Amino acid sequence: MISPLGRILIVLIVVFTLLSFLSLVLRFYTLIKIRRRPLRPDDYIITLSTVSMLAVVGAVISGIAFHYGTSLYLTLTLTKHLM
Repeated sequence: MISPLGRILIVLIVVFTLLSFLSLVLRFYTLIKIRRRPLRPDDYIITLSTVSMLAVVGAVISGIAFHYGTSLYLTLTLTKHLM
């Protein structure tokens, strides 16, 4: 069972990750559609950092799910089908 503080932590991680991703999408929309400026190196660096952040957040949430047993069914199902 996840503690109330753990639930709050997961909600905060998801909310701020979504806000970050939304700001990246809005930045690209503004650059491409409104300003009609080609992408520069800083845009690619921001994209790379956002993709890296999404990978870390996915790993953290997967780690929390694995630690608390919520992914046990998935693990058993995959193991059964792979063998």
